[in-house]
Amino acid sequence: MLRRPPLNRRLAGAGLALLVITAALLRLLAARNPEIVEHAYARSIYPRIAAILTSVTSWASFSLAEIIAVILILGGVVAAVRGTRRIRRSPERRRELGDAFIRIALGASAAYLAFLLLWGLNYQRQPLAASVGLTMAPARPGELAAVCEELIQESEKLREPLDEDRNGVVFVRRGISGALRSAALGYEAIDDEWPVVTGEPARAKHVLLSRALAYLGISGIFVPFTGEANVNTTLPEWTLPFVAAHEIAHQRGFAREDEANYLAYASCSRHPDPTTRYAAALEGSLFTLAALRVADPAAYQALQGRRGPKVKRDLDALEAWRRKYASRAGDVHHKVNDVYLRAQGQDGVASYGRMVDLLLAERRDR
Repeated sequence: MLRRPPLNRRLAGAGLALLVITAALLRLLAARNPEIVEHAYARSIYPRIAAILTSVTSWASFSLAEIIAVILILGGVVAAVRGTRRIRRSPERRRELGDAFIRIALGASAAYLAFLLLWGLNYQRQPLAASVGLTMAPARPGELAAVCEELIQESEKLREPLDEDRNGVVFVRRGISGALRSAALGYEAIDDEWPVVTGEPARAKHVLLSRALAYLGISGIFVPFTGEANVNTTLPEWTLPFVAAHEIAHQRGFAREDEANYLAYASCSRHPDPTTRYAAALEGSLFTLAALRVADPAAYQALQGRRGPKVKRDLDALEAWRRKYASRAGDVHHKVNDVYLRAQGQDGVASYGRMVDLLLAERRDR
């Protein structure tokens, strides 16, 4: 059996320090210079990275990142088992254990630096509102309720003619694969209006292990290392266009969750497919209602009761999905995601709902 050569700790320590310092400095400088990140990275370097990754992975309708992740996890488990056995049998257990931790730290540091260079610096770009000329301001009295009422009425109108399954829940006539394949079409309508949003035409990918994502409470995930927008297809079909458009926004370099949610709404509301436009209106109404519940509970109660029976069936299907896949793992992921987003300079998971501020700004600038 081949024996692993002993680790040169001095060289490994120097390499680890270099990786950590480089990543920390890059992250710090980026956070302090959003305009430089915007023009030198987000609009210049990143689009080229995205184009290369998309050209390599776009041939597959399924998630290549998922397959790679499974292989890495299985390989990691095998390596951990073999490493544990080797350490137990070694007369130099402490050294072997220390070497193992150094190797793990080296791998994690290199992965984080690659994450920053491939996509993560987009968290530090200038706000989308500044790039597209939206005027951000606190909501005026009654403004939030008015927008919420508008979206509820729009969702009711758009829902009326749509196809339903045997349970009376709307479904996507083109099927799941069709919905994912055409999810980016709505972006074509805003590319001319907002050139900064322009990106590579790419399909969203379905995840084979979607049930695992569901138990983790994950509706979709963008993987920077492969440039793929991945979608959990256990969700009710009517939600899939919005989820796919959210991940495509990440793929186009908009890392902040509020901006990805807003771009999902903006693109879906301009999509040629009526079910996708319905998804935009309904999702938009859900986010505005959540904000209204805090700002004006009385107005929230009044508007919440204006849902028609068809929309209620769709929302009941989403709630049934949540109950079905509720788990401790999902709670843990929620907390981990909150920590991750805060580490990127966002307001944790609360940042998803801040898309309402952008939605209000768009309404004001009409």
